[in-house]
Amino acid sequence: MDMCESQKKRVFYVGDGAANDACVAEIVEEAGFETRCFEGVRDCLCALKSQRCDLLIDNAARPAEEGMKLLAEAGALHADLPVIMLVEPNDVVTTVRAMKAGACDCLERPPTPAQLHAAVEDALEAYEPQGSPLRAPLSPMEKRVLELVLQGRTSSEIAALLKRSRRTIEVHRRHLMRKAGVRNVVQLAHKLGANPRPG
Repeated sequence: MDMCESQKKRVFYVGDGAANDACVAEIVEEAGFETRCFEGVRDCLCALKSQRCDLLIDNAARPAEEGMKLLAEAGALHADLPVIMLVEPNDVVTTVRAMKAGACDCLERPPTPAQLHAAVEDALEAYEPQGSPLRAPLSPMEKRVLELVLQGRTSSEIAALLKRSRRTIEVHRRHLMRKAGVRNVVQLAHKLGANPRPG
């Protein structure tokens, strides 16, 4: 990827102090992005208050609560900041919590270079500001999910109607919120000039 330094996307990475931290940072930099690494949640949050960040990779120290804390506080500082969270293999509970709290993607530790590269590219593309009312165009599936969300359908109902998993629908819903720069369905409806029906 050819881009001058000033045009590079800046990725913040919060590690867990393990040996794979350097590997993750190297993968991101090889993809052409500027990487800022932090060893703790506090340092990263301080930087988020004063520095530009286009994507946050949350691999905060275990237990998982540290990662969840970073996710919540980063979202409070920048509602439209995409966050990729790294979780323990088969940790479904943390994955679900992270997606509900605003993560745009969750990858199992340690992610392969291909997985991480794809997730970073997808996140940066999906959340690139594109103007009002949405920050990025919706995919056909996101448009369908949006229509059903505004009808007051739950994620489980939408999953059944569209023959997708509930987790997939939650991902689409999160993308909708991010692209609209809102944090809940009521705000989404107001932004789009719609009135959600009671669920």
